[in-house]
Amino acid sequence: MLRGFPGADEEHRDVPAVAFGEHGIAVDARLRTTNRHAFAIGDAAGGPQFTHIALYHAGIVIRNALFRLPARVDYRALPWVTYTDPELAQVGLTEAAASAQGPIRVLRWPFADNDRAHTERDTAGEVKIITRRNGRIVGATILGAAAGDLILPWALAIAQKLKISAMANLIAPYPTRGEAGKRAAGSAKSAPSGTVASAATSAASRNGTLWSATRWAAMNAPNPASAAWPSEIWPV
Repeated sequence: MLRGFPGADEEHRDVPAVAFGEHGIAVDARLRTTNRHAFAIGDAAGGPQFTHIALYHAGIVIRNALFRLPARVDYRALPWVTYTDPELAQVGLTEAAASAQGPIRVLRWPFADNDRAHTERDTAGEVKIITRRNGRIVGATILGAAAGDLILPWALAIAQKLKISAMANLIAPYPTRGEAGKRAAGSAKSAPSGTVASAATSAASRNGTLWSATRWAAMNAPNPASAAWPSEIWPV
């Protein structure tokens, strides 16, 4: 019974109590309360308070209560999104939390080096990926337009314990913002453990030439043919 409800003590005297505190109802990893025949989900369970967590909890409870499957909650791949402009999305460990557990690699790719972002004239933000020394993906942060949509494959990668090579080898449609994630993953080849790889240290390759925001800007100059092409961007 839940203490505090009128008549609960008299009507359900023999029913095991459901413990709760200031943060919600006490549950175990299977979302069972102290009364093993009762479950709690969503905000009532005292965990992360997101709508998508309530939906996730519902699936856990259905598997436990109806199908007798020992499903347990796992928040390691929990994505959250701050709906600002630009959006901010995060899944897994932050850089600080990951580095506290051991050596990491930090991989970045700015939307300033993404052709779709230039097409939309919205180049703010970047993709930031955290991996372990062995390449296993443990965290991702995306700042930029549609970050909440772009975080999903990284949530899958963390949930499935994928390595960064799996993301780097994907064929990304062009031109899309999602390509920035692939570029960040591809920069891992130039990032030893404990270092940061980015567009500055691992330029994207296209048609045998280096592709960057500088080249894009030159191509869109009033007179592209006369635009100055830096030798490190456009071989001469």
